Parts: sequence; C-alpha cells; structure tokens
Amino acid sequence: NATIRRTAGYLGVSFFIVLALVVALSPVQKSHLVQLVDLVPDNNTPPTSTGARIIIQNVALTLAIQRPITGWGYGFSVFERVASQQFPELARSVEGMSHPHNHFIEQLVAGGIPAVLLFAGFSFLRILGLGYSMKYASEHRNPLLRWALAAWFALEIAIVVYGLTNTSLRRNLGLLTYTLWAGSFILALWATSADEADETLLPTASRRPE
Repeated sequence: NATIRRTAGYLGVSFFIVLALVVALSPVQKSHLVQLVDLVPDNNTPPTSTGARIIIQNVALTLAIQRPITGWGYGFSVFERVASQQFPELARSVEGMSHPHNHFIEQLVAGGIPAVLLFAGFSFLRILGLGYSMKYASEHRNPLLRWALAAWFALEIAIVVYGLTNTSLRRNLGLLTYTLWAGSFILALWATSADEADETLLPTASRRPE
C-alpha cells in the first residue's frame, strides 16, 4: 500500500510539473521544441523499417506538442488522418503511418500528458503487482505458483518492450493483449488471496479442542 501511494504521488507531482512547464512555454519556445523533434527526411533517406519508425515517432511527437494536454483523440484512423493532413509528403513516401509504433507515444498523441502518465502508472503497477505476488508465493513455499507468476511476469515485460517499437493494442493483437492483462490481474489476485485464506485457516485448524 505504501509503495502504491508513493507511486501515485510521484505520478501526480510529475503531471503537475510537466503541465506547468508546458503552460509556461511561449509560442516561440513551443516552435523551437517542435523543430527539435521534427524530422523530415530528404530524398536520400533509406526506406528501412527502423528509419520509418523513427520518422513516424517524430511526427507523433510533433503532433503531441501541438496538443499536449488534450491530445488528438482516440480511434484507429485519427492519427493517420491528422498525420496525413499535416505531413502529406511523408504520408505518400513512408509506410505504416497508421500509428506511432510506440505504446507510450500513442497514448501521448491520443490523450495528452494525462493519458500517458496513467498508462505508465498502469504498466508499472501491473508489473509491480506480479512481482509482489511472486515474492508472496515464494515466502509461502508454493513453487508451482511462483513459476507460473514468473512466466507471466516475463510475458508482461515482453509486452512493454514490444510496445516501445510497435503497438499491441489494436485489432486481434489488442484482444490478446487485453486478455493477458486480465489474466495477470486475476492470477496475481488469486495468488495473494489464496495465501491469505490459508493463513486465516491455520490458527483454526491448529487449535486443539478443550
């Protein structure tokens, strides 16, 4: 509980600090910030997958700076439409402009700074909960449950790492990701509640009748 409260406090303080910095920026400073992340390729840019992702992510950051608080809205076609309108040459030359190829940047573009902070907190607490459940299972000498939680923990880490270069929140892959997240929550909750139930039964079972 203390860790969750500290994490929520850090996220809240970070949100207000970033919000204050964004509001304090002058239009000239915002334009300079846009120029820092605005990466427009020339004709000699090789059409590699990595290069295309970098270009698309910089386009996404440019859009995020324009609407840092509210974002541009959610939806499969929103990013593609806005990016194509503001960067028509890139839309014609770069493939994969339908999404930013990054979970956190996608949340930043869609819902602004509040959305990306909530998503980062959700990712952190999800992994923290599984780690706590692993520790709980280890202390209560349940190796099968511990290994199951460890495998799920590794899967969650893989989802986060994959989300740095692509997105798993859309279409069929999105359904799989949401199912895995629900499964990790249920598994972690069941692991701790089962052990707590065993602890409450131990004194009763060990008590001798008078």
